Amino acid sequence: MPYKDPEKQREYQREYQRQRRTGLTGDSKTSNLMEDRIRIRTAQDVSILLEETLNEVRDADANRFAARLLMPRRFLVSAFEEFGADMVILALLFNVSMEAMMWRLRNLGCL
Repeated sequence: MPYKDPEKQREYQREYQRQRRTGLTGDSKTSNLMEDRIRIRTAQDVSILLEETLNEVRDADANRFAARLLMPRRFLVSAFEEFGADMVILALLFNVSMEAMMWRLRNLGCL
């Protein structure tokens, strides 16, 4: 785009180049492959993404460990065979929430 003022033209060119580097222009075929909400622009974004992913993995591992500790397979299967799929009784017996009991039974293949 031609400008009479050379400073304004340089500013436009710098902004255009910045947008091309970050994928914000609509002129490239790959610019719309990723949605704006998941586009990574800085090293800080990468750092935050890695931290969130690690926290999710840690949470999942912690939940899996807690379920195995509070509801051991051997005892849970035995109680499931004795009381059936009555979530209230099983949850009370193992002193866990009904949601936790449901997830553990699903992971063991009982439900």
